[in-house]
Amino acid sequence: MKIETLLEAKSEADHLHDRAMLMAVDDIRSDVKAIRKDLDEDKADLAGLKNRGAGILVGVAIAAGGIGAGFGKFWQWLAGIAT
Repeated sequence: MKIETLLEAKSEADHLHDRAMLMAVDDIRSDVKAIRKDLDEDKADLAGLKNRGAGILVGVAIAAGGIGAGFGKFWQWLAGIAT
């Protein structure tokens, strides 16, 4: 075989390999974009839950404080009746 023929065959094989690699990179790029989008959505959902959880904790703390104060007044009232 002539060297020119071998070089042309090698060039063609390299060209096909390069095209295949570019297609694979494009597929990977689209997959990474989809994963990034999902992660951003999950991050936003978690931030919403975190804010909601903090609000629930504040509400529970206020309710517990009110119950505790009411129970203290009830206990004082009950102790006043007993004496």
